[in-house]
Amino acid sequence: ALNSSSNTKATSLMFKLSCKMSQGGFLEQLHQLCGISMYEYNFVHLPWKQLAIVNFTSTAICDHCFQVMKQAAGAPGVCVANLQAGLHQGLAANLAYFCAKCCQQSDYKTLPMILVNGKEVPLGLACELFVSNDLLVQYLEHVPTRGKMAEKKGKSYQPRTGQMLYGNQGSKPDRPHCNLLRNQTGIFV
Repeated sequence: ALNSSSNTKATSLMFKLSCKMSQGGFLEQLHQLCGISMYEYNFVHLPWKQLAIVNFTSTAICDHCFQVMKQAAGAPGVCVANLQAGLHQGLAANLAYFCAKCCQQSDYKTLPMILVNGKEVPLGLACELFVSNDLLVQYLEHVPTRGKMAEKKGKSYQPRTGQMLYGNQGSKPDRPHCNLLRNQTGIFV
């Protein structure tokens, strides 16, 4: 966990929420409590209604928000029940993990919001800019699969990485992870 005396390199936090919230509602509370703006984070994802993942643009901003939210957690009117350092640190790592999870699941109900200099960037473009093919392959190899196929066979189903990255066309596109994202989520670049 982060604390004021630690010399941590954390830029991402995971927030356990005490109630179901929209992305906008969560960000509004984060802005009000921490006194930050959209320029101070670059990745926001609420994969479930009671979990939020935020990557901040610096370790100092991340630590500041951690300190403020740790004090406020559980107080009346505050949606955050608890928080900790994120499992993945940095914009590229969070994006690569999301892309790898998209490959493993047939549908994904929520998409992360990506910001560059306070402006929202389309997910496909963000992946093209920040996620290298090598990083995506690294995450694909380590993301466990869930789904009907694994349950039916009683074992872990791991699709072949090359097929996930390049599809059945046999040719290697310049940005396979963007094509993959487009196919899996309906997103375009």
